[in-house]
Amino acid sequence: DRNHIKRRLREAYRLQKHQLQDNNGKKFALLFIVQGNQHPTYEILQKSVDVLLNRLKNETN
Repeated sequence: DRNHIKRRLREAYRLQKHQLQDNNGKKFALLFIVQGNQHPTYEILQKSVDVLLNRLKNETN
C-alpha cells in the first residue's frame, strides 16, 4: 500500500537525516520514487536512503 511505503520512507529518512547536518548551509529537496509492483521491505528502503544520503553528502562536499 502506498501510504505504508511513504511512512517507512519517512522513518528511514528521519533516522538518517543527520548525515546531511554538516552541509555548509546547503538545502536539498529530495524526492523518492518507488517503482515496481512489489512492496520493498523496511531494510531495503533504509539501505537505499542511506546510499542516497551518503552519495549526496560526498558529491556536495
